Amino acid sequence: MSEITPVIHDIFPLPKQASFHGHDPVAQFYENENFLIKTVVSFLSDVLSAGASSLLIATPEHASRYREQLELNGVDMDAAVKNGQLALIEAPALLAKFVNGTTLNPQLFKLTMRKIIDPLTQIDSPIHLYIYNEMVDLLWRQKNIQAAFYLEKICNKLQKKFPFSLLCPYLIGHFSKKYHRTYLQQVGAEHSRMVPAESFSIHANSTARLQQITLLQQRLCALETELFHRKQVETQLRKSEAALSESERRFRTLAEATCQMIWRANTQGELSDLSKTWHTFTGVSIAAWQMDNSYNPVHPEDRPHIRATWEEAKAKRLAFESEYRLQRHDGIYLPMAVRGVPVFNDDGSIHEWVGTLTDMSAYKLAEEERKQLLLSERAARQEAEAARRRAVLLDELTNSMVIDLSDAANVAQKLAQIVVPRLADGCAIYAPKSPDGIEVIAIASHDPHLSKECIQKLTLDATLKWNPEGVIRSGRSELISDTKNLHFIPEKNSTPEINGSEVGVVSQLIVPLKSHGGVIGCLGLIQTRSGRHFDRDDVLLVEEIASRAALVLEQARLYQEAQNARDEAQAANKAKDEFLAMLGHELRNPLSPIVTALQLMKLRDDKKSIIERNTIERQVNHMVRLVDDLLDVSRITRGKVAIKKKPVELTVGISKAIEMASPLFEQRGHHLSVNIPACGMFVDGDEVRLAQVFANLLTNAAKYTPPGGFISIEASRKDNDIIVRVKDNGGGISSDLMPSIFDLFVQGQRPLARSEGGLGIGLTLVRNLIALHDGKIDVVSEGVNQGSEFIVTLPASKNVESKNLNIAATEPMHLLPPANRRQLLLVDDNIDAVELLATLLQNWGYSVKVAHDSLEALEMVRVFKIDVAILDIGLPVMDGYELATNIRNLLGDQAPRLIALTGYGQDQDSIRSKKSGFSFHLVKPIEVEKLKECIEVSTKN
Repeated sequence: MSEITPVIHDIFPLPKQASFHGHDPVAQFYENENFLIKTVVSFLSDVLSAGASSLLIATPEHASRYREQLELNGVDMDAAVKNGQLALIEAPALLAKFVNGTTLNPQLFKLTMRKIIDPLTQIDSPIHLYIYNEMVDLLWRQKNIQAAFYLEKICNKLQKKFPFSLLCPYLIGHFSKKYHRTYLQQVGAEHSRMVPAESFSIHANSTARLQQITLLQQRLCALETELFHRKQVETQLRKSEAALSESERRFRTLAEATCQMIWRANTQGELSDLSKTWHTFTGVSIAAWQMDNSYNPVHPEDRPHIRATWEEAKAKRLAFESEYRLQRHDGIYLPMAVRGVPVFNDDGSIHEWVGTLTDMSAYKLAEEERKQLLLSERAARQEAEAARRRAVLLDELTNSMVIDLSDAANVAQKLAQIVVPRLADGCAIYAPKSPDGIEVIAIASHDPHLSKECIQKLTLDATLKWNPEGVIRSGRSELISDTKNLHFIPEKNSTPEINGSEVGVVSQLIVPLKSHGGVIGCLGLIQTRSGRHFDRDDVLLVEEIASRAALVLEQARLYQEAQNARDEAQAANKAKDEFLAMLGHELRNPLSPIVTALQLMKLRDDKKSIIERNTIERQVNHMVRLVDDLLDVSRITRGKVAIKKKPVELTVGISKAIEMASPLFEQRGHHLSVNIPACGMFVDGDEVRLAQVFANLLTNAAKYTPPGGFISIEASRKDNDIIVRVKDNGGGISSDLMPSIFDLFVQGQRPLARSEGGLGIGLTLVRNLIALHDGKIDVVSEGVNQGSEFIVTLPASKNVESKNLNIAATEPMHLLPPANRRQLLLVDDNIDAVELLATLLQNWGYSVKVAHDSLEALEMVRVFKIDVAILDIGLPVMDGYELATNIRNLLGDQAPRLIALTGYGQDQDSIRSKKSGFSFHLVKPIEVEKLKECIEVSTKN
């Protein structure tokens, strides 16, 4: 506990059980806040421990520290507040309720304090109230001294009505001035006791002695403060004198070192001092100038002006600025900027004038250069802006023209419409005309009095010095900026409205349209009512426009040529497809009755004609394969063939291929070596097409190998691929033929007899079919007569278990029992074919009706109950599709099943058959087993 604490305890004895009716107010002085906090916390701890009531009015910062220290001393602040023993009030908020600025309202003070004090004490209560009040100290800090003293007075009056003791803190620093002694005496008058600050540590009981010590402390503080301030003033004075001396020294140095001329003059304008730079510039010292009254370095023309400026400044007692020319030591006058300011005495009179002279020649030169730079910058910006506008125009021009390149005339017209009115009032675009001359391909006009017809006639009038044909020949632009010196003489056939003078042509420009292939035309521009004149900048811009336009026009021309070529190619391709379809149809029609006749001959079992029959059958089969290959390769090259992939055993397809090629092997006496695994050779593919691939390779080997040759086919698996090799010791392939061996209609050297036949499409078909199976085919040959080897690589199927090869035997043909005879209708205009087919069907046990045209067929379906109708598509008058539609419309649900039998075998033919109501689409020459199968399915359904 502090040494001052006994004094406080002596002044504020702790309450007893007897009734207590108040104490006089006490003033506690302090030098630092730590002493105040420690003293007040110690006192409040004792008061609260004794059960007395306390009112703490403090700043938020002090209140927080009091609370912290009291809780460290074991005081439960929350409990004391809750049971009404302690009240905490923030001094700033409480002051704000009754103090407005420097004015204190006593009525509001009383009402406010009574609301606070009443809950803490009662008149008849034995509990005494202790109030700690920082409001007065806070007013002192705010320099509101009168309100502080007034607050002390009304607090004393309030104390007389309520039983409380009052302790007010005062910072001793508030009384640091000599005149503060009076304030301290007033504080003593308002308080019964004054406790000195912490620097007093001797216990004394005499009130007078304590008060005197406090007064002495105040005087000491005031003296120390005054001494401190005097020392500060003396130190600052010495610094100012030193700074002034240093400033004068620097000024002198600066005046001598600067390029400016420093001058001083009396109130009459007589120079009293000039810097060394004056002598350096003029070559004349101030003494020499003062001795020679005739010397005046100021330019004679500038002397009246500078004299008037000086007189005006002297009269107005204001600073002045001006410019004049001063003579240098070499006699040259240079521009100078003069500035002068008055120096005043303390009484306000002018003591002297000081100023500077600055050489402005470098500044003037820099200013001139800056102006030139600004002009250059402005010109550059204008040029950049013009370039930007040109770029925008060029981009817009290019973008608008390349939107549609299908029509060169349309592109040219867009160019003309962009140029007018941006660059010209009228525009015409010319192109060479075959065999000679030129023609106008696009015209645009902005002048309402200048029609397009007028532009066309005007620009072709040679008398107007308008020469587009010459520009196209020379490839050089022609500019007539101003046409005022031209004499416009219209041709005999021209009318007045086309005379150049009538329409007011003031300027004209013709620019060639150049592309990589040369000059393709020219762009002609004229100015009329706008009054604009073309210049060289316009020529450069229009030439750039023409360059871009020529490229676009050339592209449009090439695009049109390419489009025409494409259309011609498509037309030729369509004609080729139609020719192939017709060729296939016409070839199959005669083959159909031949095949049927062969089947009938087999049924009759005529052994005498076996050799002839076999010969015919081989040739017919060969012819069928030729037609099928021809149509297949056409469909594949056009992407019209879609294969049906599924896991298939490649061994099965190769076996079928060997079976298909066997007749040719037997005919030519070849030796065939087969080395193929029995199982495990699965690929994802179309079994029919794969059999076709290997049949073509084997047939090709047989054709080009001399009789009695050796041919081998072997298959193996390597990693994820299956490799099939077809090798022969035949004629081989020359090195010249090797790169194109798979191209369409390419064949090796063949004997003149061409007994083997062929169109040179087999290998093309093989390559395309292999590609559709994601495979590849390669060929190896040492040269002519060295044999060849074709290597087919196909991706192996994944996740397919091997299975043993099991080829089902061909089912034998069976005749239908008489009880199940079905009624068939054959419709074909080929009498031989239909009669032979009818005989074959009758041998199978069917009842057959025959019609040779559509009308006869319609009559038969009305009369007879037909189960299946087999219709040829290429019928006269009414084709098979239309006949099928009429049969279905005529009989409705009772209509027979329809089978198309035709020489048209392309995909679109099959699709059209289904749309017309056919259940099956069979291509001539027919496979009799396939026909039988279709009839059986139709009759069952």
